[in-house]
Amino acid sequence: MTKSSLKKNTFAKQNLWRISNLPLNIKIKLNQILTNNPIIKKISSFIKFFNHKKNIINEFSKYQDYLAPGKYKFSASFKFLYNTSLNKSELSDLKILDSNSNVLWNYCESLFASILLKLYSCGKLSVKAMDVKLFNGVTFYPLFCESRNKIKFFDLTNEQVLTLYLDKHSLFYEVNSLNSMKDFYPTPRLIDCNEEKRFTIEEFIRFKTRDEMNRSDYLLVVNDIVKNNIRYYKNIDNNYETISAKEILEELTSPDYTALHDYVLNNFEGAQLTTRYPVVKQHGDLHVGNVLLNVDDNSIKYIDFEHSGDHVFFYDIFRPSLSTLYDDIAFANIRNACQSNIFSDLMINYFQIFNLTYKACNKSQYFLLVYLTYVKICGFSSDMHCLYLKRAEHFEQK
Repeated sequence: MTKSSLKKNTFAKQNLWRISNLPLNIKIKLNQILTNNPIIKKISSFIKFFNHKKNIINEFSKYQDYLAPGKYKFSASFKFLYNTSLNKSELSDLKILDSNSNVLWNYCESLFASILLKLYSCGKLSVKAMDVKLFNGVTFYPLFCESRNKIKFFDLTNEQVLTLYLDKHSLFYEVNSLNSMKDFYPTPRLIDCNEEKRFTIEEFIRFKTRDEMNRSDYLLVVNDIVKNNIRYYKNIDNNYETISAKEILEELTSPDYTALHDYVLNNFEGAQLTTRYPVVKQHGDLHVGNVLLNVDDNSIKYIDFEHSGDHVFFYDIFRPSLSTLYDDIAFANIRNACQSNIFSDLMINYFQIFNLTYKACNKSQYFLLVYLTYVKICGFSSDMHCLYLKRAEHFEQK
């Protein structure tokens, strides 16, 4: 070890010793300042974001067999990489992948992120021409997290989507879930499934984005989910467990959920927390981007079954609302869809399958259970919990 590095190491140890010997109340206060300071939170969030995008850049070179030759760059939302040689029509097709994204940064922050990523990726985001290609994708769209371990490549010329799974378990789980539900939930046409190379190829659907969907579109989507659920659950065993909001809340023990606990306990009581509802197999991730409303004929296709699992029986029905909570117009549209007479009639029939009575006045109670389930699944902690749940009250207002 050099003298300079020895000095740095000694300095770090001395400062760590000083912090660790501070009185407990001061350490708690210091921790609160560091964790609640908006500037530090913003810097921490940006570092996490930048490291994630660096990982995408570093992974890119491993999958050139699936990509068309040319140079690549990040999309506007930084979600995926695309070939810069695409024409206007093809770029328009790719906007559907960006349009359902949350806006994480303002213009200056996005510009700063773009410059940093461009400097880091210099010379790393190009694909050479090859004699043999496994696919001719023009996007590199990685979906890496604990529950998603796959990459999507879009071939806009042949209107195909290749999904590459990074392990066989992920492939088998999603394909098995899809096969068990596809007779009741229409899916894009499956062109190929290669277990050895761990990929599937399906048709590319041009669908309406959240910004393009109007009130009647949301009504169509929500009602279609309920209708498909009715058809599905009429044909399965009625041997199931039950769960309550209180039971899920008790599982959320992290200090991050203190505000959530306080809000729920102050605003919901009695039967709202303790009523038990059936737990059955659901798609598990029916946000707007996974329920594809065709731009040409308004037909609906369902994709991405990797989150399929046992959830409260109305989870899929209210799940789309969670992806619109930060979008006033979309939220108003989906709220109005859930207040329609058609929706209420369908829900009455749906609840009857489980020998239960649907009550429109309990929609915020149903939403609470869905939201808590979502938080439990995703490990989602946010200062916005109370705002989200307060909005749930609007489900019961005309």
